[in-house]
Amino acid sequence: MNDAAPIDPIKLATAEQRRAADPAVSAWVSASAGSGKTQVLRDRVLRLLLEGAAPERILCLTFTKAGAAEMANRIATTLAEWAAIPDAELKSALTRLLGNAGLARYMVVARGLFARVLDAPGGMRIETIHAFCQSLLRRFPLEARVAPHFRLIEERDAAALLNQAREAQFEAARASGDADLAAALAHLVAGSGEMRLDKTVTALLADRARFAGFMQRMADLPAYRRALAGLLGIDPALDRDAFLERQLADAACDATSLRQAMQALMQGSDSDAERARILAEFLAADIAGRVARFDAYFSLFITQKGAVKDDKFLATAKAAKAMPGIKEVMKSEGQRLLGVAAQLNAIGILADSVALVTLGSDLYRRFQQLKAVTAALDFDDLILAARDLLRRPGVAPWVLYKLDGGIDHVLIDEGQDTSPVQWEIIKALTDELIAGSGAERSADGVAPMARSIFAVGDFKQSIFSFQGAEPQAFLAARAHFRERLRPADDKRDTRTRFEDVPLIVSFRSSPAVLQLVDRVFAGPAGAGVIAPGTQGRHIPARAGAAGLVELWPRAVPLAASQPEPWAAPSIDADPGDPATRVAHAIADHVAEMLRRGEMLPSQDRPVAPGDIMVLVRSRTGFVPTLVKALKAREVPVSGIDRLALLSELAVRDLVAMIDFLLLPEDDLNLASLLKSPLVGLGEDDLFALCVARGESSLWCRLETAAARDARFAAARDFLTGYLVRAETLTPYGLLADLLSAGGGRRRLFQRLGLQVGEAIDELLNLALAFEANNHPALQGFRQWLEAGEAVVKRELTEDGGGQVRIMTVHGAKGLQAPIVFLADAQRQRPAHSGVFWLGAADAGLPAWVQRKELDVAATAAARAAIDQRAQEEENRLLYVALTRAEDRLYVCGWRGLRGGSNPCWHDHVAAALGALPGVETAPADSWRPEAGWEGAFHRFANPQQDPPKMAGTKAGLALDLVTPLAPWAHAPAAAEPDPPRPLIPTRPSAALEAVLGAEPPVISPLDNAADGGRFQRGILIHKLFQMLPDIDPAIRRGAARRWLDQVNRPSGLMAGAEVLDAIVAEVMAVLEDPVFAFLFAPGSRAEVPIVADLPRADGGRDILSGQIDRLVVAESTCHIIDFKSNRPPAMQPEQVSRQYLRQLALYRSAIQGIYPNHTIHCYLLWSALPRLMPIPGHLLESHALGAGLGSGSVPAP
Repeated sequence: MNDAAPIDPIKLATAEQRRAADPAVSAWVSASAGSGKTQVLRDRVLRLLLEGAAPERILCLTFTKAGAAEMANRIATTLAEWAAIPDAELKSALTRLLGNAGLARYMVVARGLFARVLDAPGGMRIETIHAFCQSLLRRFPLEARVAPHFRLIEERDAAALLNQAREAQFEAARASGDADLAAALAHLVAGSGEMRLDKTVTALLADRARFAGFMQRMADLPAYRRALAGLLGIDPALDRDAFLERQLADAACDATSLRQAMQALMQGSDSDAERARILAEFLAADIAGRVARFDAYFSLFITQKGAVKDDKFLATAKAAKAMPGIKEVMKSEGQRLLGVAAQLNAIGILADSVALVTLGSDLYRRFQQLKAVTAALDFDDLILAARDLLRRPGVAPWVLYKLDGGIDHVLIDEGQDTSPVQWEIIKALTDELIAGSGAERSADGVAPMARSIFAVGDFKQSIFSFQGAEPQAFLAARAHFRERLRPADDKRDTRTRFEDVPLIVSFRSSPAVLQLVDRVFAGPAGAGVIAPGTQGRHIPARAGAAGLVELWPRAVPLAASQPEPWAAPSIDADPGDPATRVAHAIADHVAEMLRRGEMLPSQDRPVAPGDIMVLVRSRTGFVPTLVKALKAREVPVSGIDRLALLSELAVRDLVAMIDFLLLPEDDLNLASLLKSPLVGLGEDDLFALCVARGESSLWCRLETAAARDARFAAARDFLTGYLVRAETLTPYGLLADLLSAGGGRRRLFQRLGLQVGEAIDELLNLALAFEANNHPALQGFRQWLEAGEAVVKRELTEDGGGQVRIMTVHGAKGLQAPIVFLADAQRQRPAHSGVFWLGAADAGLPAWVQRKELDVAATAAARAAIDQRAQEEENRLLYVALTRAEDRLYVCGWRGLRGGSNPCWHDHVAAALGALPGVETAPADSWRPEAGWEGAFHRFANPQQDPPKMAGTKAGLALDLVTPLAPWAHAPAAAEPDPPRPLIPTRPSAALEAVLGAEPPVISPLDNAADGGRFQRGILIHKLFQMLPDIDPAIRRGAARRWLDQVNRPSGLMAGAEVLDAIVAEVMAVLEDPVFAFLFAPGSRAEVPIVADLPRADGGRDILSGQIDRLVVAESTCHIIDFKSNRPPAMQPEQVSRQYLRQLALYRSAIQGIYPNHTIHCYLLWSALPRLMPIPGHLLESHALGAGLGSGSVPAP
């Protein structure tokens, strides 16, 4: 019997990818990690276009904006190449895409696709589902019941509105206008505290779709109370105190037997006597006394874990001898008390849940109302409004009919990350599209083409449950489309057939990595990873590529030394901390790889920093420790993929400045600011200010100390200056001034390093974003910053910019790297909020359990289901982490003082390596000499067998300390051409500057205080000369005065009425002067751009590019006016700088070329005076000749 032929992974992958991309079928693609999912999606679109599908009738929905942009770029690049490459290359490309069938008829089509896509109305729609919903609501706003002019708000703006709604809610409860609301708030605060309450309400509203559906179903709170009580198995009217009193009465228990047991216990041991005492006190008390003693009575029978105590803890043998049935009596009462406790728990859950829903529903309504007032929609609103629109009776059919005329093919990317509500939208869109009656359409004379559905995703990579994704919804959608596309008996049915296409060939990872992955998920870690009816096997396309997997020993805590009582705290990480040791181990290994020039055999080149990716579970203190360790070893590192802005030192210093400007009397904040780089005082300076100051504030003390110490005077003057500026500047203007004119950016760079520049720039961006939608008040900006989580997502490139990348596993999804460190492979499941949804998914009711010990049967089942789903997602997260590695994978981890009871990622990988053949092991002390590691070191490697790929590195430059730099690296850069081309008349060449002299210095805006606001005054006068000529002369004076009143404070002039009147009078004196009035009369032109080709004396030519401030062209004359607003004015034309004369000469030469028969007159308007100065022609001619300028022909501007 012959052995089966080995599988050719490339042929298998090519066949499956072509089957998935076939436009004649509707395909559901299950694409394992690294199997070419993005290429299949691109190929599907290209084949649809080749078959004649109209580009504007293709809708491709992606999960992220980055994914949409990448897909659009890939398709555009391919189509552009097809339009230009030679026939032989085009034929080869189409052969790879289609095979060999019918290539000739596609050649001409392929050539024209690029132009066809560009000419398509609206282009091809490749967008996120949120962008699609936004466009849908824009098209049908009234049908969707949203404001036609709605605006989309970002997460932090939505969070600010939610905080505003919460404040309004608290104010309403405080004012006692709503008794139910006030009672609910008091109940919840008393039971859980304010901080936990905030998190719990947030958890209740987290699933917006489910909560909105609940709000629509529940008519009122009493209805909710009755429904939840039914699920909890209690009477909704049950009162806790009354119920407990009934259960503690003699009639509810076997009081006689309990009294007998008490007597028997008195005859037992000392422990029995203690039990007898508790029992006697309880039985002797009245009902009120029994209620008061219930906890002690309950603990007599029940353990802390909520079970009836063992016999030996209920009564000893001596007591049992006195009463043979005592243990049965005690156990029976214990079982009864468990039932009582369950009922009490249910009553408590009902009360807590009703109070929480009272608060949550009120907050939800206020939040929605605030958004409605400002016509704002957040991202959740987009999805819910679109879903409701597409299923609203009487409206949805018409909307779908209108949409049906514009969509023929729908493609869904990252289907596993699509939420159930988003699937509802997709199903509503596609059910009509794939219906038999609408499944045929012709496009541009091409043969009729069936409409199609295409979805690609991977059940194994569904890791975004916190964004609403549910892997079961992915499977349910597949079953839905399979059923909808089931072939009918009717031969006229033209629907595409449904194809379920698995892609299991990985083009990314080496065989060593894939063998580990398959082995890990063949065990317990496979729960929730391998979808029903599928296999978890991977086939490597790089079968002969070198690969390596290492599992490092796990770091364990070391005994920490006790610090001295008054020792200063250390800023260095604790060497006994296991996470710190893992960070240093990774940094050592990375630095050694780079120092040695270690090779990547699969690519035959040294390892580069950009080849390395470090994956973490969360952005905790481990990440800063690792970044610091890498930088200490001079390893380029890009930092974490998300920047928590308010935790950055530079931003905190700037925020401290804002806080000071809002409240100078805050001593602690001012002390921090004084020591920051912005002010720069030292510890001794601060001590001198603070000591023995009595009741005086630090700010007052600084003002007093400024009289005797120059350092304090400089600090006082700096801060006082910004107290004045804060009165008039916007938040952005204030920060920009502080960072530039105030030297803040330079000081922060000097103290904290250049890396803080990104955080500073993002704070400026936030200030601009705030001012775009809010009143630009500093207090409002500070509150807005505090209300929202200022997190900046850093778009790390595929190569990390030539630096080591540190990312969370969630953030790394879709990325890959030759070398991956899985840094913290230990369990870190966050605590559950205690908010559960009981009942069916489409009719669930919220319930809140404050502690696990208070669970009842319904909530315990819900908690178990949540725990199971969380564990399954943990497993899928591990799959994503392991499959980021191309060649090498290093798995690290640590544990705390308490080891977890359940297996963690480190355990799963260790078990898998233990089952693989050829794994090398070594004790921990042979791997690293220091103490604090447990377990063995494991190493699994495959050698390079195939020829290495010699493609250029995508991972930045490797550190090469041996090969010398090329000669060009030491050569100076070529000088810029002089004069510059095009020639800018206000910036002379170096040669001319040597002849003409330097330009007069600009009047510094920082010197404004010394000269009464001359700088601002000149700017305003300049602006008036621009605006007023276009205004009716009869109303110019009044318009000028009103405008000056408006800009007086914002401009920084802050002049009195007399100064403003004087400015108007001076400007109007020039405008109304009969000698110069024609220069500003109707028909004159302002800000005239000009470009001219001017000859030079040496035979060369210059390109002039400039802008004339004002130009008047009459029948035989032209007049050129140039404004000078920030330069020292000249008193006589002969005193004018040669630079200005040359500038006017250039303008005159250019205008003369356009109007050769006109006489040209030039003027300078000194706006600081103001004064209009004619410039004699002989001055301009001398400078024109000196510059080699003539009056040649020039093109018209």
